[in-house]
Amino acid sequence: MTVPRKARYVTCQYCNSQLHIVRNESAAWTEVVEAIEEKTDALMNSVRALELRQEIQDLDAQWERTLDRYRIRGKNGEVSLPTRRGAWVGAIIACVLGVLVVHRFAPLIGIVVIAVGLIQMVVTLGKVSELERLQVSHQAKRRALLDELRELGGTRETASPSLSGDSLPPEFPGL
Repeated sequence: MTVPRKARYVTCQYCNSQLHIVRNESAAWTEVVEAIEEKTDALMNSVRALELRQEIQDLDAQWERTLDRYRIRGKNGEVSLPTRRGAWVGAIIACVLGVLVVHRFAPLIGIVVIAVGLIQMVVTLGKVSELERLQVSHQAKRRALLDELRELGGTRETASPSLSGDSLPPEFPGL
């Protein structure tokens, strides 16, 4: 088939395929446009899958930084997150101690102990509620990214357990 030198695309009259004409200094050949589009689509899907994996890793890193802001370090160096149970137990202990101090030693100091215990409970319960809200938001974003990655077929080839569909951050114990 003879085509003008400037022609870049032609249609095969035998099979009606759209052909792209490729030339170099010594040869000219054609490629089926659909095959090029399929390769381009596959490449775009691969790039998007990589972007989604990176977004998931970034989201998880951001979540860990968020958790770090809320973590509590105990006397022996153990680290935990605030819980509703812990808030209530702390308030009950403070109230019992406050009542004992009121009856045995100084009423004003006992009232201060009770007040501090109750204030600490309210603050801790606020932190727990905020953490629950942030966790729900994080899991929704992560699930949406994983769903999009799954639609692209990008979860089969991942080796990272943090990207598997079953791997959502655990619920906070005691919330």
